[in-house]
Amino acid sequence: MVAVDCVAGDSDGLAAADQIEEIIVKAGWRSGGIRIESFMHNPVGLSLIVGKSVDPSAGVLQYAFGQAGIPLKGVEDDSVQGSEVEIMVGSRP
Repeated sequence: MVAVDCVAGDSDGLAAADQIEEIIVKAGWRSGGIRIESFMHNPVGLSLIVGKSVDPSAGVLQYAFGQAGIPLKGVEDDSVQGSEVEIMVGSRP
């Protein structure tokens, strides 16, 4: 499952998250939907977030986005459960 997270109040980020989620679904991935979140320090740019149990297909997803000219910075986060993958749409740099 791939969830797409974006920063609350960032309309550009939400629009990008909508487009990314649509791409994920059209490519046959199971979507976890879009989650709008608040942060003490807003993330910047795009990241692919995985937990300790990294699903090998996360690398395929990261590679595919990279080939499309959309690099995703890889981040490990212990709060990500199982084989779930998150794409964080942060604020523009």
